[in-house]
Amino acid sequence: MLLYVSGTIVQLRVHVNIQHPYVGDLFVGLVHVETGTGVVLLDYPGYPASANGCAWPNVVCSFDDAAPQSAEAMCNSTPPAITGRVSPAEPLSAFAGEYASGTWQLWLWDGALGDVGQLISWCLELQ
Repeated sequence: MLLYVSGTIVQLRVHVNIQHPYVGDLFVGLVHVETGTGVVLLDYPGYPASANGCAWPNVVCSFDDAAPQSAEAMCNSTPPAITGRVSPAEPLSAFAGEYASGTWQLWLWDGALGDVGQLISWCLELQ
């Protein structure tokens, strides 16, 4: 399926659903390939508050610059550990004024060995 998006970005939200047993191991970034602009959405949440980061499973959230709580500071003991509307580690406003069209990549990195996760879904909400 091809989707053509036109216009420039005023505001951007990123919705993700990631199953992972230990979200403190995760790094998540978003890149607009054609412009080279990238931001960090999640950067090993729970560090340095806890030496081991957030030890609970799953991320089901919407990254939004206007969100009242930081994803980095959230760590619910009842899954999903990170949920709802949360602010990213770096502001999504970095994409403001860029063309919405092009290739977008979501980068995921598990910084530890011994467990496995999977990206269930993700999408961009462009305004």
